[in-house]
Amino acid sequence: MNALTETCGAQRPGFEGRPHIGINSIPCVLGTDHEGDHRNAWGQAWERVAVPDTATVPDAVCVACGTPTGAPIEIGYVERVSGPGYVQHVCPDCLYRSPVRPTPRDRYLAP
Repeated sequence: MNALTETCGAQRPGFEGRPHIGINSIPCVLGTDHEGDHRNAWGQAWERVAVPDTATVPDAVCVACGTPTGAPIEIGYVERVSGPGYVQHVCPDCLYRSPVRPTPRDRYLAP
């Protein structure tokens, strides 16, 4: 492989999107069209994991009915004592059945 060949760049499952610090987060150095397992610069190998199609993965789960929705609507934000809070979503069908709660945007833009 010459220096101009593009590399696969896949990272181990669980280390995706993390900085390339540490031996387990170093991405695959094989070419983009390689077959078989991924391999990093240290020679460690890991098997390919099927990546789900993003069109079929729901964006969020509705807090009112509990079903996954591809069109979530933000209705609130829950603060946590330890760690970051989380945004609550509802599906379009449950929008008018759920009470409106303050969102992070409302909390920071409030007078």
